[in-house]
Amino acid sequence: MALKYVERVIPEVKTFRDKVAAHFAWNTKNKNDSDAERSFSIISLLGFQNESFVMGGPTLVRMSAGKVSDSRDMLPWSISEIHGRLRERYWPSDRVTGQP
Repeated sequence: MALKYVERVIPEVKTFRDKVAAHFAWNTKNKNDSDAERSFSIISLLGFQNESFVMGGPTLVRMSAGKVSDSRDMLPWSISEIHGRLRERYWPSDRVTGQP
């Protein structure tokens, strides 16, 4: 139940959590991780775009043993946007500000 909820509400963060924050995909050699995702998991770039900090902005493309893979499933996500979405979800504006 909780997994479905996370996938619905913050899917971009879930992918980041699964491949970078919980463990480096590089170490696990999970068959579901591409070579590019494994490499990206130990790079995890923090950038600044559109007035917000963003995790995982660029897509990494890698060729290994003649096979091309990329990290496009690891979507960039804005720290402040995610917090804003969660804040609105759990504390709607009228409750945060005290305004009707």
